[in-house]
Amino acid sequence: MEEKKPELSSCFADRIFGFNPFPKDDARRELWETNASYAAEEIARMEATVWSTLPAETAPSEQFLAHALDSTDRFFDILARRLLIFTVNGPASVVLYQECLTSIITRLLQKNWVPDKGRFGLSKEQFLLEFKIRLKQRKAHWTAEAFKLARDSKEPANAPKGAQSDPDNGRPKSAGRSEARIQQNKRNAYRLEVREWMQRQGLTTLEQASKKLAVGLSTLKSIMSDKGSPRYSTRTLEMVLSKIGHRQA
Repeated sequence: MEEKKPELSSCFADRIFGFNPFPKDDARRELWETNASYAAEEIARMEATVWSTLPAETAPSEQFLAHALDSTDRFFDILARRLLIFTVNGPASVVLYQECLTSIITRLLQKNWVPDKGRFGLSKEQFLLEFKIRLKQRKAHWTAEAFKLARDSKEPANAPKGAQSDPDNGRPKSAGRSEARIQQNKRNAYRLEVREWMQRQGLTTLEQASKKLAVGLSTLKSIMSDKGSPRYSTRTLEMVLSKIGHRQA
């Protein structure tokens, strides 16, 4: 009998999320694939920990159940966090995010891995009920996080008053703004570049990103947007792009 060789595939998105919503000619398709590859790495590390902490055969059934549900939480959280970073950029995108989470739950429930009565001390139906409840809890948690991120991602009408923790401090604000206005007509939005950097860093909110980049939140939002008047100087932009590993053409 001929041995079946494993099929090689570079498509992490299909294996991890079950889909890639962007067409092949869309730049976001590659970013989605990159995001899925980071998720695959996190899942592999998580599984190594799960197997190394598996309860002993003589452990009570409650301990096995707790271990299984905790593993479910960790797996779902990895996918939810990775999707959150990429999909949520405003209130309308939360609906898409919820649909993605629902799709993941459906795929998990379709997997034929639910154990028969035995080690867990529960029937298959009882275990499946606990499993569904836990997934609904995690979906509700991440939906709330999505609403928070969407609210924080909205472009403020006016820049906040007071000093900001960026390199423009200590110099007249008008100088930085005037310098930025010179570049306004050829301004780029660096949203995808910042989001990809956030993926690599495991950051889920713009507040976390702005603190790590040492710039004000409104400054970072302005860099990620091509709308309105820039609220950063050329020096600040170059500093941020350097930190996220992006080189201007």
